[in-house]
Order: sequence, then C-alpha cells, then structure tokens
Amino acid sequence: MGLIENSLSVRLTGIFLKYGCLLFILYLLFGYFAAPSIIESQMRQQLEQTGRKMHVEHIRYNPLALSLDMHGLVIDDPQGRPQLSFDRLYGNFEASSLLWSTVVFKELRLDNFTYHYTIAKDGSSNIDDLLALANTPDSEPEADTEEPQPVPRILIKQLSLNGINLTYRDNHRPKPFYKAFGPIYISLYYFNTFPGNGYPYSVEANTEQGEKISWQGDLSVVPLRSQGDIEISGIRLRDGWAFAEEMLNFELVDGRLAAHGHYQLSPDGNVKLSDANIKLDKIDIIDKKTAQPALNIPSFTLSGINLDLQQQRVEIGRIDSQKAVFHEHIDADGQSRLQQLLTPISSGNNTDNQADEAASPWQVQLNKFALKDYRIDLDTDVVGKPLNFTLSKLNLGFEQFNLGDSRLKNLQLDTTIDGEGSEASSQLSINSPQLAYAPLKTSVNVDLKAFPLSHAQPILDDLANLQLVDGTLSSKLNLQLEEGKQLSIVAKGEASIDTLNLVDTLKQLPFLSWDSLDVHDIAYSSAANSLDIDSIDTDALFARVTLHKDGTSNIQDILAHPSQSAPAQPAQPADKEQQGNTTPMSINVGSINFNNARSRFSDLSLSRRFAMTIGEINGSIKDISSATDGRASVDLKGSVNRYAPVLLKGQVNPLAAETYTDLALSFHGLELTNLTPYADVYAGYAIDKGKLTVELNYKMLNNRIVGGNHLFIDQLTLGDHTNSSTATSLPVALAIALLKDSRGQIDIKLEVEGSLDDPEFNYGSLLWDAATSFIGKIIASPFNLLASLVESSEPLNEINFAFGSSELDTTSTQTLSDLADALKQRPQLDLEIRSNANSIADREALARTKLGQQLSIDMNTISNSDWNKLNDYYQQSNSEPSLNELRQEIVAAQPELSKQQVETQLQSHVLQTLLLQQNISDHALKQLALKRSNNIRLALIAQAIGHDRVFVLDSSLVDTPSKQSTSALELNAH
Repeated sequence: MGLIENSLSVRLTGIFLKYGCLLFILYLLFGYFAAPSIIESQMRQQLEQTGRKMHVEHIRYNPLALSLDMHGLVIDDPQGRPQLSFDRLYGNFEASSLLWSTVVFKELRLDNFTYHYTIAKDGSSNIDDLLALANTPDSEPEADTEEPQPVPRILIKQLSLNGINLTYRDNHRPKPFYKAFGPIYISLYYFNTFPGNGYPYSVEANTEQGEKISWQGDLSVVPLRSQGDIEISGIRLRDGWAFAEEMLNFELVDGRLAAHGHYQLSPDGNVKLSDANIKLDKIDIIDKKTAQPALNIPSFTLSGINLDLQQQRVEIGRIDSQKAVFHEHIDADGQSRLQQLLTPISSGNNTDNQADEAASPWQVQLNKFALKDYRIDLDTDVVGKPLNFTLSKLNLGFEQFNLGDSRLKNLQLDTTIDGEGSEASSQLSINSPQLAYAPLKTSVNVDLKAFPLSHAQPILDDLANLQLVDGTLSSKLNLQLEEGKQLSIVAKGEASIDTLNLVDTLKQLPFLSWDSLDVHDIAYSSAANSLDIDSIDTDALFARVTLHKDGTSNIQDILAHPSQSAPAQPAQPADKEQQGNTTPMSINVGSINFNNARSRFSDLSLSRRFAMTIGEINGSIKDISSATDGRASVDLKGSVNRYAPVLLKGQVNPLAAETYTDLALSFHGLELTNLTPYADVYAGYAIDKGKLTVELNYKMLNNRIVGGNHLFIDQLTLGDHTNSSTATSLPVALAIALLKDSRGQIDIKLEVEGSLDDPEFNYGSLLWDAATSFIGKIIASPFNLLASLVESSEPLNEINFAFGSSELDTTSTQTLSDLADALKQRPQLDLEIRSNANSIADREALARTKLGQQLSIDMNTISNSDWNKLNDYYQQSNSEPSLNELRQEIVAAQPELSKQQVETQLQSHVLQTLLLQQNISDHALKQLALKRSNNIRLALIAQAIGHDRVFVLDSSLVDTPSKQSTSALELNAH
C-alpha cells in the first residue's frame, strides 16, 4: 500500500506540474500577447459608440510583474481633434497585496497627459457623449438599501504625474474664454487610504504664463485629514476676470496673485489657516466702456492671516499697500464711477437666501492696516460743473479693526490736496484714537492746512458772478460723533481763512478781501442746537459797494446770476420730525474784531461820479447773541478818505428774532466838496466849500425805528448853479442862508420815525422826506425861524403904519430892532421891503391932513369953532346947495331925526365934500408908501444892518379894507 500511495502521489504531482506549467505558459502568452490587444479592442469598441477615434502606439502587459505600460494614446473629440492624450501610462500592481485585502501598487505613473475641455457655442461640451455612454444602465438600478461601504484599502507606493496639461475653452460665452493649466508635476510616496495614516507628499503645478502652485504636506484619506504648506505665485488675475467678464463692468488689464500659508484639515471638516500671506501685484483696472483708467495698485499685501472655518474667525496680521492710483468720477447725481465699476452686473435672480441671512456672522480681526503714498484723482459734476481734486501722498492707517464689535483704533489719514491748475496745495490730517461705526461713535481730530478756496470756484460759478482769485482755509477741529435717533455732532476748534480775494467778474474789480479771518474756540452741538464762538478776528478787511446809473448795485449784479433765474421748485413739505424741531439755533459770539478794515463806496448814478473810502476801521462788536434779550456792544472807529474821523457805537441784536438796535454813528469834518455830485443832482448847485459833521442815533425795537439826526455844517458855500432836472424846486440858497449863523455854521436836528412792517418802508426815503419837510417849513415861514432866534413873540415879516402916516410907532420900532438882531445872526440873508398905500383909507387920511393944514385946525379933534371954519370954507367953495338947503333936504328925507342927528349928518356931508375936494393923487399915495419903506430901511441901517442887505421895492396901491397900512418884508439869500 505504501508503494502504491507513493506512486500515486508522484503521478499526481507530475500532472499538477505539467498542467500548472501549461497554464502558466498560457497565462504568459495571454498576458504578453492577448491582453494588450483585448484592452485596445475594448477601448476602441467603447469609443466607436460615440464616433470617436483613438490612436495608441503600443500597450504592454507584463504578467510576471503585473504591470501595464501604455504609450502614445490619443483620443479625438467628436470633431476629430485631439481631446485626450498622454505619452505613457504605467502601473505596477503587487500580487502579494491580495493576501492582505489591500490593493497595493508599487508604482503608478502618467507622463505628459493632456486634456482639452471645450464648451461649444450651443452650450454642449466635448464630454457629453462620454457621460451619456457612462450613464446608460443595462438595467434599472436597484434601490440602495445597503449600509455605506467602507473605503477600500489602497496603497500606492509611488504615484508620479509628470507634465500634466489641462486646457479649458468656453465658446458658449459672448467672448470665448480659454485657459491652459500646466505642466503640473505631482509626486506622492506611499499614498494610501489606510485609516489614520498620513505620509508627507508634495505637488507642483505650472502654467505657460509662469503661474505656479505648489503643495507640501501630509494627507490621510480615511479619515480625511491633512496639513501642509501651500504656495501659489504669478497667478494671472486677468484669466479669472475673463471668465467672469460678463458679470463685471470693468476690465482687468493686468494683475498677479501670490499666496502662501500653512493649513490644517481636520476629520470633522474644519479648515484652519495659519501665518498665511496674500499678495496682489500690478492690479490695473480700466472702465470697460470708455477704456479710461480706473485704478492701479502696484502692491496690496495681506500678511499673518489665521483662519478657523468652524469658529468663523479670521485674523489678519496686517494689510499693506503702496503707491496706488485711483481715478474717481462722481456724477451730478452723486454716483461714484468706481462703485459702479466694481458692482457686479445683476443676473436678475434676486431670490433671498434666508439660510444665509440666519447664519452667524464671521469674526474678523485686522491688527494693522496701512496704505502709503496713494493718489486719488477726483473729478465731479455734483455742482453742475467739473470740479477736480487730487489727493496725493495719501497715507491711511488704523489698528485693531474688529468686525464683531464694529471698532477700530488709531485711525490716521494724511494727504495732500491739489487742484487742477493750482500751484498751491494743502494738507489734511484726520485721526481718531478709537472709532466705533455701527452705531457710529467716535472722536475725530481734523487738521486742514491752507486749503485753496479756488478749488470751490465751480460751485461759486453757479451762485454769483465772482471769482475766487485767492484764499486758503485752515482749521483744527475735534468732532464728537454719536449715532442715535439722529446723528449727534459736537465740534470744537478753530478755523481761519487767509488772503481772501473775491473779484467781481462783471467789472473785474475787487469785491471782498481780507488778509486774515480767524475764528477762535468754536463750539457746536447739534443736540443742543447751539453754536458758540469766542472771537472772530479780521485783518485788512475790504468791501466794495457801487451804485450804477440805473440805481442798481454791484451786489445785485453779483447775485443776479443766470442760474438764479431758473424757476423755483415747489417746496417739499417737511416731515413731522422736521416740523416739530422749529427752535432756532442758539448762537453766541464773544467778539468780532476789526483791524484796519476799509470799505469803498461809489455812486455812478449821479452826473458827477462820487466815491468815498471809509478806512482805518478798528474796533469790535462784542457779546453777539441770538437770545431775545441779547445786546451786542459795538465800538468801531475809522476815517473817511483818511482824514475825517468816523465813530460807531451802541448796541445791536442782529441774530434775535426781534431785532434791537441802539446805535450812534458820527462823521467829523467831512469835506462837503466831496458831496458835490449829490448837491448837483438834488440841490442844483455845486459845493465850493464846507465841512460836515454828522451824529446819528437810531433805535429800533419791535420793528419800529426812531432816529435822531444831528448835522453840523461849517462854512458851507455853494458853487455854480447847475441845470439838474432832478434838483428840488425849493430855494436851496435861501434855506442855507436861513440856517447858516453868523459864524458860517449850520446846526440841524432831524427826528425820524417809521415801521419796518410798512411794505413801503425805505430808510433813504425816510431821511429825505424828513429833510425836505424841515426845509419846506423853513422856506414857508422863514420869519418864524428869525423870530425864534431872538425869542420874539411878534411877527417879523410886516411893519404896520397908521393911515396917511409913514412914521414908525413903538411896536414897529421894536419889531425892526428884533429883526435886525436876527439878521445879524444870519448874515447871508437880504431883506426886501415892499410898502403899500391904501387907495381909500390912506387917501382920506392924507386929505384930512391937507384940509387941516389949510384951515389950521386939528382934524383929529374938531371943535365947534372948527366946524364953523369948515362950514364957512364949504360955503365959499360950494355956492349950491347952501347949508340951509342941505339941512332941509335931510329933514325932508328923514323927518324922524332929531335936531342933533340932523346936524351930525350935515357935518358929515360937509367934511366928506371938503375931503374929496383935496384931490389926493395916486402919486401922493405911492410917495407915502415909498417913504414908509425908506423909514424901515433907515431904521435897520441904524441897527447896524448893512445898507447893501436892505432893498426897497416898488410900492403899490391897494383898496382892501384894513385897520392899518402894512409894509411886507421878504428874505432872500445874497
């Protein structure tokens, strides 16, 4: 049995060896010769279903080494163009791994792999047919009810991807997009999917344009975990822009991205970055429509970046950037061009993502931010005209920015402000130790030095006909800003405007200027609605006021800008909150101080040009307040044309709702010859000589004005008479003669009163009306003025005489004495005397005198004997009728008369008959009147009135019944 068993065993072993060798030989033959053909055939068979062509140089399979080596594979796309190719694909499988339930590759290698992915114009891609082939099921899939399968255990001892090239082309876009990636080199050792194992690996990828991506680190697939360092450099941002061009308004001409950092990927999916840096270089953006430059950033670096994805926390060590240039335009509607360019074009899909809104916010911490040597070229049409600024040498920095609590610290902005065509530049500095911006709360210091106001010329062009030739604004302010229901603003500091020069562009003449205007200790509060200023100091302030021929002023011309003539838009009703806040701002100014101020006034409306300069104005206005009971003290001194002192003192309240004024203004020793243009127009005379002193005192309360005008004129002498059509009809020379005293001085006091509520109120008219009324009264009653000079109660304009007499009685003598005293006080007055004779009363008086002289009787007291003489004289000169006949006629006509009454009528008839017979001529009457005038003249001469000042006028006869004969006196100026 033993031999038989041994023999059987040997025979079986031989059979096994024989057939084993045969199978091994068949396996070798199949592996070396059949397997490559089968693989190639299967590949072609699958590709034939898509109509693609394939070319492969050769395929080798080593059944001993379990390795597959494929060379020169090319697979065409449906259009017959190469889509996928490689030079070599090599894989070496270790058979021993089958014993350990692990797939082990000793080596996997892919050389010069190239893949072209293309999207056609219709949106289809060159892999759609392959995807459709891969997704065609042989049968309906069964429901997936099994537990998830564990990741297979795979070990690749050496994985080499050498020269990988990928291209992406999208012809479906309006502008085709193309991007090539590679060559990419990846070398991994002992890459595996073992749980918990990680090995160090490295990857490097490059592009034709010099872009590079490299990675070094370890990777564990199960669980997914990795850490390492990633570095990218030279990434062309224009390729990314080109891909998203349809959604962008700008064109990225150039730009490079570089970054490096350490990362950690945890099995729970958390990603952490540490000490990462990102750098953008050569960013050049232009307006896609106009090709105008928008911004250029040579360098922008983020360094020290730490990120925790699960904690949603980002910390950035610092951000640095230098020498960037921004070209900004703000249109008339206030829209920013950069904002419009950098805002993505809306796709029309604005569906709200409530999940994103509900997500917790990220915590962002930026430790330091620094922009250096930036430049912003700004032009704007907000004011309706181009306005250009350049912010150069701009440095911006801050620290400890925290998005969570909306805070940052140590904000500092410094820049130089330049304007187009301006040689001067200004400095702006803004700093804040701490700033909270949501809600806003901060303290900001603003320091502006020598900002040229000429930059604001385009704004002024739309407001007035003025040119800002010169002027700089400087300020140092501290702003306390706090956001609540309304933004609260508290401002403290000082400001100044130096070398201001405003020119009237219509006349090309200076309008307003000063050397300096300094505002000290400004304190503004929006919450308190108050503005307090300690003092405003001006130096060499100048203002020009001109009246034109048509009566308008240069101020009206300056403000009558074409833009002001546009129809006013209807006012929009204020909201309730605005309507509720109607309290006027509380304004308090400690003082406004003037040093060497002056004003130039010209009146071209006159036939002769008038100009006057009030200069050397020094003084102050103190305690200015908008309070109702506020009273500002005014104390200003100056001079007219450098010689006549000017003084303005008193109290005003210009800011209060109810205006209050109590001001005294005085001019001393003003040369009246300077006022000849006004005297020419309104008085009809030139002024040859004289000085004027004016003291005005005006009070205004409750819109009612009461003014006192005291005018003192010394040695006023009129010049030539002019033919002014606008001159007053009043006798100006006489008025002056009436007012001028013996020393050649005129002292006038005028009181005026008016109401500002009167729509026709005008201060000039008020004063002129008072002056003309005063002069009119003097001219109308000049002797009343003379009587007031000597305190006479009798009228001085007439001298009374008894009928038939030229003798001055006591009353007339006293009247002439008073008149002489008054004329001595008004040496420029002449007196004209015109005496009259009453053709009835004076004729009768002269006849009585003549009759009495003839009969030697006193006609004033006729006695019985005198009547006998009269009767006898009557009988002698009148034969018929006789006295008896006359007596009988009286009795017959009036029988009721008594004998005495009959005798009285008889005597009256006799006397009247005799008086008529005296034949007093008109010449005799005129001689009587002339004698009266001469007696008056002699009486005045006797009172030391020069004979050349008294004139006797021609006499005349009157028949008006009166008690006395009167000589009329008239005044005239010589």
